[in-house]
Amino acid sequence: MRDCAGGATTLGSGVIVGRRPDGSLVVVTARHVIEHLSSPEVYVRDGAEPGVDFASFSRDRAALRATVIAYANNVDLALVAFRPRDDDDYGFAALAGEDGLGGAHPGVVVGDPYGSLWIASRFTVVSDNPNTFLLDCETCGPGDSGGGVFDAAGRLLGILVDQRIVGDDAGEQHRTSQFLAVSPAELRLFLASTDRGPTLQRPDISQAWVRFEAMRTAH
Repeated sequence: MRDCAGGATTLGSGVIVGRRPDGSLVVVTARHVIEHLSSPEVYVRDGAEPGVDFASFSRDRAALRATVIAYANNVDLALVAFRPRDDDDYGFAALAGEDGLGGAHPGVVVGDPYGSLWIASRFTVVSDNPNTFLLDCETCGPGDSGGGVFDAAGRLLGILVDQRIVGDDAGEQHRTSQFLAVSPAELRLFLASTDRGPTLQRPDISQAWVRFEAMRTAH
């Protein structure tokens, strides 16, 4: 994302989860990715190959203006909306069921680690808590914040929000391969709390799964 008012750039990811009655698309992401942007813009994949770097992609593609819809109070989540171009056709992520992380293996995180866009990175679950879960992902990194955590069936399990950093008080710190993600139950509660009446419309996701599966098997 980019702040079109100040020109600042913050690298983060997001997942399209629905459409509003006005035609704008709704994206769930990490709150810290967008909360300091006064006028956020988003870049959408729009046919580009996975692995393209953000610098070259943003130079050739126009950004789309985004509007913040809601922030979660107790977890690092936010919703933003943007209006797609007339010829854009996007699939929406399907939320995982009540079984939670039961079918997560082998799952993938889809995000933008280190500026490489739309990378599918495999993960394993380390621990599962009521609001969050910890996963191990060797190829995830900065830029994956807000990225979707998907199970083996392509369903959205949660949103990646933080990388674990270890170190001492003297400043000797380093990043680990463990990351924190918001749990399926918490994600469902947040979306339900912002889904008043017809705010979100969830269509058939069969085409979204076809696109996801193609990207997952390619990486």
